Amino acid sequence: MIDSSCRRIVSYESLATGDKRTLDGHTIFEIGSITKVFTSLLLADMVERKEVALTDPVSKYLPANVKMPERNGRQITLENLATHTSGLPRLPSNPAKKVQ
Repeated sequence: MIDSSCRRIVSYESLATGDKRTLDGHTIFEIGSITKVFTSLLLADMVERKEVALTDPVSKYLPANVKMPERNGRQITLENLATHTSGLPRLPSNPAKKVQ
């Protein structure tokens, strides 16, 4: 058992077959498609509670200094993100090298 004052990182296996580098708290993994399920469920719940609307532009929930691109001259909405019709790339072009 680990008490709440400790941080423990447990890893198993390697980055790839034959790769001897150890995995640690700074190793970056692509989480993958499972997050889509949880994100969609949270969005549906927030829509039900009338906290957000599917037609809300994503920019409404971003800091003012963040520039959100448009799709075909229209703002990208939460629905566009949820249905993968935003036109945004699948992966970022500038992933962080290390997590701090």
